[in-house]
Amino acid sequence: MSILIQFVLPRAGYLAEVWHKVNDDIQERELRGHFVGYENRSGYPVPTYLSRPPFDGESRLPAVIVVHHAVGIYNDEFLRKFADDLAEEGFVAVLPDFFHRVWDDKTVPNGIGIPVEQMNIMGALGSLKDKEIMDDLQTVIAKLEKDITILSERIGILGFCMGGRIAWLSAVAPELQGKIKAAVSYHGGNVFKGLGDGADAPADRIKTSLQCPVLGHFGAVDKNPSPADMARLQELAGHKLETMVYPDADHGFACKDSAKYVEDAATKAWTETLRFLRETLGGPVRAEQTVEL
Repeated sequence: MSILIQFVLPRAGYLAEVWHKVNDDIQERELRGHFVGYENRSGYPVPTYLSRPPFDGESRLPAVIVVHHAVGIYNDEFLRKFADDLAEEGFVAVLPDFFHRVWDDKTVPNGIGIPVEQMNIMGALGSLKDKEIMDDLQTVIAKLEKDITILSERIGILGFCMGGRIAWLSAVAPELQGKIKAAVSYHGGNVFKGLGDGADAPADRIKTSLQCPVLGHFGAVDKNPSPADMARLQELAGHKLETMVYPDADHGFACKDSAKYVEDAATKAWTETLRFLRETLGGPVRAEQTVEL
């Protein structure tokens, strides 16, 4: 048995236990989605919360990849409900777990049933590498493209905090050219940093490689991204970036599980996000209709 298989099997068993617990939790909370595992090229299952609108058997739907923030997708129901809300609005929503390589029950607990302060958030964040993020994104997108209920040419991405950075990364990645049609970044920090040996910062590619329109939600008193970061991103992206600034809002203002959550700003950001996604991705399309926007 190879070293890879020896490593993957215990990890797969641990993740299966996680999914079982979380799916029980989904039933108790009356959430509409469920967890699936998409196997990536390295043999890891990428745990993904999948939430769908009702399918009428004829129409195909746009899809949105939702990218989590530093506490992951298990600690609180906020992101699962956010995916469900997108599904209510007619989008297939998928919420992948980008920390799936490092969760364990001792050093980097996944947050199920424990307070945020007991999570090793820095350990999880420190594990991220842009190459592995891209592997997981390609895995998820490949699954969406094969789904007959989805408009494969209308896939968008939306992320919070570290997920906002990943939204930017997706919008400029050579590997995803032609795959991502819209990106929404909620207070996405560290856009000017690359993760992993030799990785370019997403911002380094914006001027030459930005492939889709971006909606950026920024807190006016946030320090990462700061107002200076926002101005630089606008300069690099030009007309492809639509900037929304929320007075007195700090980092995490749109995350309902954050101590810095600001309901009025989050509600306005949600309204603007839906407007942007409908403009860029459209709505359901029947089989006989054209799919061009």
